[in-house]
Amino acid sequence: MEDSHFDGLSSLIRLSGASVPARARFIGEAILSSTLSALTLGLVFGQTGAIFMATTGPLVPFLVGSWTGYSFGLVSYWYSVKRMALKYALKYPTILAHALTTERGLEVPPSVMKSALDHKEGENLQKWIVSGGLGRLSLSILAAQSCRNDVEELERQERQRLMEEHHEKTRSIAEY
Repeated sequence: MEDSHFDGLSSLIRLSGASVPARARFIGEAILSSTLSALTLGLVFGQTGAIFMATTGPLVPFLVGSWTGYSFGLVSYWYSVKRMALKYALKYPTILAHALTTERGLEVPPSVMKSALDHKEGENLQKWIVSGGLGRLSLSILAAQSCRNDVEELERQERQRLMEEHHEKTRSIAEY
């Protein structure tokens, strides 16, 4: 499970009982990611400009750094959510396909689901998503955002099961 800058914010919103739609979550996280990157690089470039470029001053380097940081933040966020959607397609194909069908109206072909569930070609759902172009990829990213809480719960349960197995092994070794 990847750690995200937004896990704390998302869990805080979930505690309030509010349900955040996948599109709003995507937009909010993208804006936050790009704004933090823009501010960080802008301040670094601006400070560098103030110290080393006395003729230009800090403003132009700040603007260049902010522009670079904002672009970097958006591209970085896009790659991270794309990676998440393709991971879900590989590890949780049924959940992602259900979210695609029910929430996005995109029907996954039965042959793709059969090969994904049989693990004959584990990347078949991934290939289907990527081969559909930007539209199918975008819908898959939104579907992954929709089912993210469910997948995180499954991963927490798996981690708990592993912890219990570990405790049982260490307890039996200690008793031996």
